[in-house]
Amino acid sequence: MKLKTAVIILYLLSAVSLYAREFENILLNDIISNAEQYNNKNIKLKLRLKNIDKIFNKITFYDRKNIDIVFDISELKKTAQFKERAANMREGLEYIVEFTVKDIIEDTGFISGELIDFQPEIIFRLPEIQKNQKAE
Repeated sequence: MKLKTAVIILYLLSAVSLYAREFENILLNDIISNAEQYNNKNIKLKLRLKNIDKIFNKITFYDRKNIDIVFDISELKKTAQFKERAANMREGLEYIVEFTVKDIIEDTGFISGELIDFQPEIIFRLPEIQKNQKAE
């Protein structure tokens, strides 16, 4: 019984460590304050979905300090992958959001970026996903 418990704990610890390395543990304010470090870099952050505006083609996420980041999805929403994900999107759900920082306007704190991908964070906790990412 103790051996099974120990094996389960070790497995969970390894899964958590793999998951923690998947995305950067920074806030949007960190990107704004270190503009030169993040400019033109791809970043993966854990953010929550605030809303998706299909009329103005905008998607808004926020970090754990309630700082918003808005992306234009006019081109992205034409893809089949986006249509699949948009059908299952839920406000308040955590997503791993990958984007490229294009510009940071330090006076206003506005981050201009290009959305690359987003996936529900819970997917990265599945063992099959972690094995596939280790292989890449």
